[in-house]
Amino acid sequence: MKITQEQNKILQKNSPEIFKKIKTFLDNHEVKKSRSYYTGGKELKFDLYTFNTFKYIGMYGGIEEEDFSQFYLKYEVDRGINNFHITYFGNTTYWQSYYEENWFGIEKERKRKVFGNVECYFYPFVDNLNHLKYVGKNTFCEYESFKKFIKNQEKLNTHPLPTIEYDKIDPFVKFIDDTILNFIQPIEKIKNKITNEIKLLDKDNNGIIDVIEGNDDFMFLFKKHQKKIIEVDKKYIQHFVKLSNYLKTKRENIQNIFKILKKSSDLTDMEILLGFLKNQIHTNDLLLFHSFNMITSVVEDDLITFYEIYESFDKLNMFNSNWENEVSQELMNIGEGLNDLMYSIESMERNIVGELKHLSYVTQEGFSNLNQSVTRELQSINSTLKFNNLLTGISTYQVYKINKQTK
Repeated sequence: MKITQEQNKILQKNSPEIFKKIKTFLDNHEVKKSRSYYTGGKELKFDLYTFNTFKYIGMYGGIEEEDFSQFYLKYEVDRGINNFHITYFGNTTYWQSYYEENWFGIEKERKRKVFGNVECYFYPFVDNLNHLKYVGKNTFCEYESFKKFIKNQEKLNTHPLPTIEYDKIDPFVKFIDDTILNFIQPIEKIKNKITNEIKLLDKDNNGIIDVIEGNDDFMFLFKKHQKKIIEVDKKYIQHFVKLSNYLKTKRENIQNIFKILKKSSDLTDMEILLGFLKNQIHTNDLLLFHSFNMITSVVEDDLITFYEIYESFDKLNMFNSNWENEVSQELMNIGEGLNDLMYSIESMERNIVGELKHLSYVTQEGFSNLNQSVTRELQSINSTLKFNNLLTGISTYQVYKINKQTK
C-alpha cells in the first residue's frame, strides 16, 4: 500500500512496537537466520529471514550451484522502521557490451546475451526513497512496482529457472499492510475529528473563529450603564476599561491560537492545540459571563453580587494585569517554545477557573432573576449572544488537560 509522509512519521514513532509484531509473525512462520558483520571496526547485528530457496546458477551458466533465498528481509531494530526491507535475489538474462577488433585493428562495440544475478529491494514503510540513507538501483516503496520489476526480469530469462514463489511473500506483505493500517486508521479517525471540530469553530469558513465575531458586548453594556457605575464608585470606570481591554486581547489571542492550529501539520500538536484552544474559549466565556453579571447586578442594585464578582476579579489581578498582552506578544513570536508557553497560560487559566467556580451567587435564589435581567440587557444592545447558551456551555464543559509528555 502507498503511505503518505504524515503516515510515515506515525510509523517511525511506533517502530519498536511494529518490529515486535513483525518478529512475532516471522518467528511463527519462517526460519530465522541470525548474522552479524563488521564495518568501521564496529559489529552490526541483524536478523535475516528467508522465505524459500533456489539453485543459483553461475554468472555464465557454469556448473557452480548454491542454495539462495528468492526473498529475504533484513530486520534491524536499532536503525528504525524505514530501514526494514525485503530483497529479491534471482537470475536474469541481459545484454552486455564488449569491444572486438576487426581485421584492420579497429575496435567495434558488440553485445552479447549473458546470464547473471539481479537484486531488487522493497521498503514497505517509507513514503519516499529520499528517507533512505543509501538507495541503490531497483529500489521501490510500493509492492506492485517491486513485483512488476521481478516479473519483467523473469520474462527476459532464456534459461530454465525455479518458479518465483510469490505465494510465500504475498501473505507477509499483506501482514505488513494490515499492521500499517492498524496504526494509521485510529490516527486518521483522530485527524478527521480534529478537522471537523476546526470547521465547527469557524462555520462560515471566513478564517475567524466564530466565538469572537460580533460586537464588543461588554463594552456596549458598560457604556450604557456607566453613570450607574459612577454612582457606586468612580474608580470602577477605569477598572472596567482595563477589564474590557483584557477581554479584547484575550479574543485576539484566541484567534492567533486558532491560526497556529490551522497551520499545524503535526497531528499530535494539532490535538494538543485544539484542546488548548477550547480551554481558552471556556475561560473567555467564563469571564464574559461573570462580567455581564457584575454590570447587571449594579443596575439591579444587587451590590452584594457585584462585590462578590468584583473581589474575585481583583484577586485575579484582572484590573491591572498585562498578562494577556504578554501572551499576545509571545504568540506573535511563537516557535519551538509553544509548549512552554502553553503550560504558562494553562497555569493562569486554572487560577481563573478555580477562583471563579467558587462564586456562590450563581447557586443562590435570586440568580434566575439576575439571569433574566442579563438576557434583557443583552437584547437592549442588540447582542447576538444567547446568555442561556453561554451558561449551559460553561456548566457542561470538560477542561482539556495538557500532558507535559508532549515534545
